[in-house]
Amino acid sequence: MDFLMKSGRAVLFPEYQGTFERRPSNPPGPSGFRDQMIEQCKDLQRSIDYLETRTDIARGQLGFFGISSGAQAGVITLALETRIRAAVLARVGLASRRKPTEIDEINFAPHVRTPVLVLNGRDDLIVPVETLQLPLLRWLGTPERDKRNVMLDSGHVGPTHQYMKETLDWFDRYLAPVSR
Repeated sequence: MDFLMKSGRAVLFPEYQGTFERRPSNPPGPSGFRDQMIEQCKDLQRSIDYLETRTDIARGQLGFFGISSGAQAGVITLALETRIRAAVLARVGLASRRKPTEIDEINFAPHVRTPVLVLNGRDDLIVPVETLQLPLLRWLGTPERDKRNVMLDSGHVGPTHQYMKETLDWFDRYLAPVSR
């Protein structure tokens, strides 16, 4: 994510419950996954609360950038958090395995209204185009004019240069270009 900082944008990287040093010592069960997702949403909301206390952050110009499982969780977050004005979801699709109803992205996607750029690989074996990528795109409640899908000639790990360019262009469009 250094490309976002190099472009002049401020970046906040929350260490969500269940990640990095906040991993549980025992694997959570079905209710544990639900509880962890709830905690992760709260982590992001608290992070935005903090950003709003800072005078050096443009309050009405917050973006979200998520990759893979972070992008999948972003679908839920975007449905719940209205302070995010633009989002980029990379390497994302619907979940390939069943989830409890209360944390299944398919139940949140129709409630997303945020402008969303989706970046995926055409040859992604983890998130196949026809069965997981395109259905998520169709389910997103974002108006068509504010929803864009970019298919890259790659697998799950896409060409970084194109990801960076598309992301920066999207944020410039919806959050305004960075003034240095």
